[in-house]
Amino acid sequence: MKLQFRWEVFNLTNSVLFAQPDSGLLDSSVGTITSLAGDPRIMQFALRLSF
Repeated sequence: MKLQFRWEVFNLTNSVLFAQPDSGLLDSSVGTITSLAGDPRIMQFALRLSF
């Protein structure tokens, strides 16, 4: 039997990735960025039991 522990980290430095700005020329919110293109820092833990 073997027990394996995993810890995975995505976007370790927590870098901000902005989405494209609003491109509708007739909108009042033209040029504003209202969302993110990437996920914030995510960590996950896992246990795996092999026998």
